[in-house]
Formats: sequence, C-alpha cells, structure tokens
Amino acid sequence: MALSLKRSAERSARRKSAPFRSAMSMLTFYENRAGHNLPDSRRRVLKQAKDELRKLFHREPKPKAPGRARTPSKQARS
Repeated sequence: MALSLKRSAERSARRKSAPFRSAMSMLTFYENRAGHNLPDSRRRVLKQAKDELRKLFHREPKPKAPGRARTPSKQARS
C-alpha cells in the first residue's frame, strides 16, 4: 500500500506539496473519512502503511504516543 501511494504521489502533476506530504495526506484523508466506523484491524493496516511511508521517504519514525481510549459513539451513550 505504501509503495503504491509513494509511486502515485511522485508521479502526480496535481499535487501542491512534497510527495511525502501528499502520500501521507491520502492515508489521513481515508482514515478521517471512515471515522469511528473504521475497524481496528484496518486502522492498524493504515498505521503500518504510514510507518512504511516514513521509511520509504527516509523520514524519522513517529514517536510512540500513549494509547488513547476511544469514546463510545453517540448512540451507545444514549
């Protein structure tokens, strides 16, 4: 997934920023569009793809943040 995004971002003539930022934005957009409906398994895959993108672009890995508890959806709280 990361290699495909890298290739796409580098070949794009429409991007407005560096290929790394463009590829990372694509992943973030997908993740944000899904919101709370995104299964944890898919969220892990996207996180791994982001880590792989950082390696492909020779960027520093993101420091590990403490885990955050997900809040229940509005329907579950009612």
